[in-house]
Amino acid sequence: MNLRSVAPCRSRLYPAGELGYSFAVKITLNSNPETYPEERLTVAEILARKRWSFPLVVVKVNGGLVERGGYAERSVSDGDEVEAYHLVSGG
Repeated sequence: MNLRSVAPCRSRLYPAGELGYSFAVKITLNSNPETYPEERLTVAEILARKRWSFPLVVVKVNGGLVERGGYAERSVSDGDEVEAYHLVSGG
């Protein structure tokens, strides 16, 4: 894979205290801390919340590649490191 064809997906959520919930999943998403108001969530839920609907998204959780068909089943837990990239083409 050509590294020039990969672009990281980035955005931010509010810290747990600002939204008023008592438990949260704190992960690192593309080197940025993120907090979600659940005890567990899936890769598909993260992508939906970020509104990342790119047709070619590559996701790794704790260094392991997650198959596209497994996004709805792959849970993400507190402390996990998630990398999400969408493939970019063009000239």
